[in-house]
Amino acid sequence: MADPKDNSSTPKAPSPTPAGIPRLTPAVPEPVDPAASAPRAPVAGAPRPPAAGLPAMPAVPKVAPLVPPVPPVPPVRPPPPARTAGSGTAVPVARGGTPVPGVPKVASVLPPAIAPVAAPAAPLAPAVPTALEERAELERLFLGLDGLDYFEVLGLPQAAAPADIKRAFHHLSRTYHPDRFFQSSDIALRAQVHSVYKRVTEAYFVLRDDARRKKYLADVSGPDRPRKLRFDELAEAETKAAVKKEVAEQIGTHPKGRQFFQVGLGDLEAGRFSAAERNIKLALTYEPTNPLYLAKLEEARAKSYEEFKRSGKGFRIE
Repeated sequence: MADPKDNSSTPKAPSPTPAGIPRLTPAVPEPVDPAASAPRAPVAGAPRPPAAGLPAMPAVPKVAPLVPPVPPVPPVRPPPPARTAGSGTAVPVARGGTPVPGVPKVASVLPPAIAPVAAPAAPLAPAVPTALEERAELERLFLGLDGLDYFEVLGLPQAAAPADIKRAFHHLSRTYHPDRFFQSSDIALRAQVHSVYKRVTEAYFVLRDDARRKKYLADVSGPDRPRKLRFDELAEAETKAAVKKEVAEQIGTHPKGRQFFQVGLGDLEAGRFSAAERNIKLALTYEPTNPLYLAKLEEARAKSYEEFKRSGKGFRIE
């Protein structure tokens, strides 16, 4: 038997609706798709949706900027001053080239133009003779060998120093050495080279020696120059004889004088200065004007006097 207080299973009658109020039908929610309800990533530039529960904001219209853009201004360059001829002052010039009226002349602050200084010219290198020039010089020397002395063969003056003689010989011997023309098929050229090289070597052999150069210079400076251009065997023998005579004259021409002088030289070298002085005086009795004897006597006297002063003796008898 049903409980009269339990009315859960008994349908209730709808309550009466007041007059003038419409009756609302309860809305049934539609089923929601889970994929459609997932949050989506915002799109760049798209308007953001309004927050939940807030009304959507109306679109804001674009407003033009109040200040227009300023165009770029080109750089302004001052016009170059116009120089007046001879005055050294400058006049302001308009952009078109016309002087600005009413503007006084202003002295130019620009320094005067300086002309570039030219660099000093480099010294010219000695010209290298060509093959044709060498051949012409060779022929000139070859054709004139019979009339040239040794100084002219080497291209030097008669007062040339030994160093100049040596330098000229080395230059010519390299230029006309037969080995440079050994492979030449020109027989006449090789003969000329041989003759010139032989004369150059001969000139150096004579002029490098003091005694030979002295004898040769005396020969080519005298009346027999044409016959004395070559230093032959006779000239060599004469030179040796002259040297021997000069040495003999210096040592002495008298046998007794040479004997005493040689003994005096031995005493001088041994430190026996008094004995050296005595023997050289004896040699002078035979040859009183011999310059070598007189020079050695003065040397022996000076050393003997120094020895006497060191001994401490009170007097000395000459």
